[in-house]
Amino acid sequence: MLKFSRDVEYRDGDEFTLVSLFDIHYGAAACAEDELARDLKKFGLKDKTFFIGGGDFGNNIKVRDRRFRFSELHPRYYGRDSYIEDVYDDLAAVIMKHTAPEQWLAVGDGNHEQHFIQENSTDPMKMFCERIGYVNRGGYDYMVVLNFHQTKKGGRGSGMKFVIYVNHGWGSAARTEGAAITKYSRTIMYYYADMYLFGHTHGLWAHPMVRIEPKVRGEGFKEKRVYVAECGTYLKTFLERKEPTYSEMKGYSPKVLGCARFTLRPNRIRSVVEVESIV
Repeated sequence: MLKFSRDVEYRDGDEFTLVSLFDIHYGAAACAEDELARDLKKFGLKDKTFFIGGGDFGNNIKVRDRRFRFSELHPRYYGRDSYIEDVYDDLAAVIMKHTAPEQWLAVGDGNHEQHFIQENSTDPMKMFCERIGYVNRGGYDYMVVLNFHQTKKGGRGSGMKFVIYVNHGWGSAARTEGAAITKYSRTIMYYYADMYLFGHTHGLWAHPMVRIEPKVRGEGFKEKRVYVAECGTYLKTFLERKEPTYSEMKGYSPKVLGCARFTLRPNRIRSVVEVESIV
């Protein structure tokens, strides 16, 4: 697991947007490419906006894989010997069109990338990061520390940190949202963070949780709010055709397409970063 840090200067009243992209599955016939381009265009290249990635950016299912079906592959990749590379090249072009490299906090792997590395000793996310000119490459899980601070006369003023834990996710697809919340919310016992971002099972939700802490000074207690979220997908569950998708054959429920987004508001008076989820 790796840790990345980013210094973020702010003024009172500033709001920052965090866009989390997980489970794009670019290259799949069922990938909602128009939805992805719409969201990137809507949120990308804007001031005070950060992106964070959680893996499964490409579908990465090769011909010898038992899960491979030609009907699962986007038709434009038919007949290409190096179609996995082409998938990440095409996705990088879309990403570069709508976002700037400095907006990306980090990018991680999913099970599709890890499986491809294991079988082929080739790292598709490394290729992707090289294409977009971006270096903060996480693994299957990683942490990002945002150090919010204000610049004052004579130097840097006091600040506050906001910790994001990212894990692509694990386990079979949850049949109910409550099962996914229960599974992923247990992580707060093992890793210290203010926000926990997951993917893999393609749900789109954000669940606030509260910890009670004693005040450092004075009597009484204070509440510390943390967020656990599953960050969505751009893979449609079904297509209007005779050939079934993998999701249809497994009986997965239709998913809301899109990405989880959060508004971060550094509050100097309270010394906290306030969070509002938008899913």
